[in-house]
Amino acid sequence: MQQAVERWLRQQATPLFADSIERQFGWFAGQGNARPVLRVKKMRTRWGSLSAKGYINLNMALLHYPPAALDYVVMHELCHCSTWITAQASTPSWTPACPTGASARPCSNNPCSSPE
Repeated sequence: MQQAVERWLRQQATPLFADSIERQFGWFAGQGNARPVLRVKKMRTRWGSLSAKGYINLNMALLHYPPAALDYVVMHELCHCSTWITAQASTPSWTPACPTGASARPCSNNPCSSPE
């Protein structure tokens, strides 16, 4: 039963997560970055990660949070891919695309908490 629920959650999460990546990727594409491949996972200690092999891994628990939380995590992970290309530069080129203000960090006060 648990596997069926997780499969259903993944099916619900995949189009929402892909949409968040799509909406935010334009600037990164303009910087020469390849679009990462989405993987939705059940992660215990992270909201997301970006692998050097080009996979963006997002925690399916993000479904339980406001869309702004998902957008923040996606933006954070996309900023990592931009820093790979500019690793030799003294200033990261991703600063203009990152969200501003405290409201852009909706889960920052406890990033490893489970959804209620």
